[in-house]
Amino acid sequence: MKNPPLLFLDVETLGLDIAAPVWELGAIQVDTDGRAVGELDITIAHDPGNWVATLPPSFQDNYENRYHPDGAASPILAMRKLAIMVEPGTIVMGSNPSFDTARIERLVAQLGLPDPLWHYHPMDIPTLAHGWLCGKGIFPAPPWKSDFISQACGVDVRDFDRHTAFGDAQWCLALYRKATETWTRS
Repeated sequence: MKNPPLLFLDVETLGLDIAAPVWELGAIQVDTDGRAVGELDITIAHDPGNWVATLPPSFQDNYENRYHPDGAASPILAMRKLAIMVEPGTIVMGSNPSFDTARIERLVAQLGLPDPLWHYHPMDIPTLAHGWLCGKGIFPAPPWKSDFISQACGVDVRDFDRHTAFGDAQWCLALYRKATETWTRS
């Protein structure tokens, strides 16, 4: 049986609420041999309504500096581009990926598009990395922050454009590769 493909996925939204608009999507498709074979880095047209005012100031600034409505793709186009990267059984990987998949599933339902064909159980990469550290005899104390876990694994978060959808997808791919590399016990 062949390994299922992996999809490192992240979205940026205008808040934590399930109804907050998705405005950016980043994805890296990885084949069964572990090679990155597809990328998607796209901003999505949306109605910001009053959502921006509810964000912390740093997130407001991030949004206002990076979102440009005239360059944003329609939600239908963005979801169709994502669907091309998802074959049946694709495993979604990311930092708290159920947050991302729930919002995408809500968006495709609103658009009347078919549900994504990904596997029902996404993989949280910082949790996987925490387990990798424990396996090496390193037991970080809670609360577990993803930046700390990443640094402890040797993946410097400053090497990635964090809190951008594509930058976070790249960071999770790097952290996954680190946590799944072969190591020996000393």
